[in-house]
Amino acid sequence: MVEQFYGEIVPRGNGWELEVLFDVGYATEEGRGDAESAPPTHDWLVERTAEEFRELVNGSEAYLRACLGFSLGGETLEVEYHFGDFDQDPPEFYQNVLDGAYFRVTISPREESEDREVRCRVSEGERPSFVFGRRDEWGELSYLTARPGEAVLIAEAGEASGWFVFQQGFAHVIPFGLDHVLFICALFLAARQWRFLLEQSLVFTVAHSLTLGIAAAGFISISPNWVEPLIAVSILFLAVENLCLSQSKRRRFSLIFLFGLLHGLGFAAVLQRFLIDGDRFLSHLALMNLGVEFAQITILGGAWILSLKWHRTRAYRSFTLGANTVLIVIAGWWFIERI
Repeated sequence: MVEQFYGEIVPRGNGWELEVLFDVGYATEEGRGDAESAPPTHDWLVERTAEEFRELVNGSEAYLRACLGFSLGGETLEVEYHFGDFDQDPPEFYQNVLDGAYFRVTISPREESEDREVRCRVSEGERPSFVFGRRDEWGELSYLTARPGEAVLIAEAGEASGWFVFQQGFAHVIPFGLDHVLFICALFLAARQWRFLLEQSLVFTVAHSLTLGIAAAGFISISPNWVEPLIAVSILFLAVENLCLSQSKRRRFSLIFLFGLLHGLGFAAVLQRFLIDGDRFLSHLALMNLGVEFAQITILGGAWILSLKWHRTRAYRSFTLGANTVLIVIAGWWFIERI
């Protein structure tokens, strides 16, 4: 069994969330009390029934509530537990190289407060330690460790900075958004003219800004089960167009705008937690999309520089043919996997 859990403290609008990676072996009293038995595996977890999932979730929440206590300004802070892996059907669980069984659990306060000192205490007794990661405004990660009987300051209930929100938009593409990176690569492989590339990137950003803002404001909500396969289709379609269709700017921009609306819904599934209704909603929405746009320009600029000395050669034409084919294969596989 593990000796510690890991959680990351994430600013959320005017508050915070604690994202804990929970070892499912601790979800039942039998698992916690038997150090000799083999821990459950990812495959074991995937094969559970819906009723068994409910039992594991209830056991996990009960154990975490027994382990962790939260206080704000010296008073008990009521929190909620959310098991986001179960928002999809079937659930999509975290998997590491050791093939362990894990839930991702989000802990958040039931009500926001202006008090800036939020503490987490680990109960005394035979408990694992909890390690909390926290990023500063520059993205640097530091760690806090709470051992049984100890309390640590895990968060300040202040508003997420604009710089942090910008970083989240950038990081959702580089390094965490491989599908979005491949979509931008598909834009680049159509033609290498800077003006055309920037126009495509801008059209894409305007479109995904619309759906990200609408979804973050709560006007629409579409399951990732629908969005993620269609994002794979968008990559596949652009790569096919690069190979097979004559270039038409009007058609190209229309497609990119349509796919941008789709990608905005994909962004919303992850990024809307950093946006909250209020005076700074629009400014933070703009900063988040600027982060995404800057990441896109970084990809386009890097590809342009790498191809600078050979883009007029036959080898480059062969490369674009092969690269588009690879994109079609990857996107086709993703589509099949995601449905």
